[in-house]
Amino acid sequence: MLRNGYRLQDEAGDGTGGGGGTGDAAAQDAAKAAADATAQAAIDKAATDKGAADKVAADAAAAAAAQAKGKSLLEDIGKGGDGKGEDEAAKAAAAAAAAQTPEAKALAASEKDTRRPKDVPVKYWDAAKGETNFAAWAKSTTELETRMRTFGLPPKAAEEYKFTMPEDLKAAGVDLDPAMEKAFRAEALTMGLTQKQYEGVVGSYFKHVATLADQTSQFSHATARAELLGYYKTEEKLKENVKGAYQVYAAFADERDMAMIDRLGNIPAVIRVLAKIAPEIAEDPGVNAQAILTEESLAQMMRGGPGKEDSPYWNPSDPRHASTLAKVMAHHEATAAATRRKAA
Repeated sequence: MLRNGYRLQDEAGDGTGGGGGTGDAAAQDAAKAAADATAQAAIDKAATDKGAADKVAADAAAAAAAQAKGKSLLEDIGKGGDGKGEDEAAKAAAAAAAAQTPEAKALAASEKDTRRPKDVPVKYWDAAKGETNFAAWAKSTTELETRMRTFGLPPKAAEEYKFTMPEDLKAAGVDLDPAMEKAFRAEALTMGLTQKQYEGVVGSYFKHVATLADQTSQFSHATARAELLGYYKTEEKLKENVKGAYQVYAAFADERDMAMIDRLGNIPAVIRVLAKIAPEIAEDPGVNAQAILTEESLAQMMRGGPGKEDSPYWNPSDPRHASTLAKVMAHHEATAAATRRKAA
């Protein structure tokens, strides 16, 4: 709209160039007035869109707080809650909805910037400077290459995975059941784990399984949170580790196991063990457990509808359409892969 307004100014001229020699002063004034009105309309629309977006964010935060009621700590934080329970979550919801990190603001600005070339990913576009951040792009590529050199590639067949039981566990009579080993291998191949990551996951399981066996008492949401906060020291570390634990649990648990999350999800030892396994999976570029969105996030991305305003998923002309569509598709692909893995 702004471009159309300024085009009217260009075509009208300044009274000295093209457009009719000396120009028509009345026509020039009318064109300038039309351009100013168009620009003001665009500004008003932007303010309206921001207000609508703020309301959607507030509604989503309120819904997330309501969903936290009655959940175990593992499920609460794993699905995007703050792990503080219903009352504290409700108090923090308004502040959380309004708060946004500088990185998130910059990413949002880059996503909306129409100057960004189609072949430049959003996270590598600097909207403030109007240019590609080649340094960040090169750094990311280098890190990816380093991870690939460190972890390698997944094997072609599940049978190629190898694990040697540590000597101390062998001496204690611990052994890997053949049926369990076969299932581990099949799941590892489905998730695209490398040999090194497979060794890490299975090794972590046996290293900490004794802790699970000794954990006999059931914890409430509050007591589990208090113990884990003492273990992880900070709120940030608590949430980071519980989210990782939930992703591991959700990736491997079938429907029956998921039904037990209310009992298992408040046992600190369970959460700690799962959290220790999470990095082994997260390091693999081919595993995208975080692509699975919460119900609130998915609803937020697919808001609106065909022909409606602020509907990036439905509106192909929206500059956010491509990235939003990619996130929703990644969610469905990751969900389908998890379903296949659990059914195996």
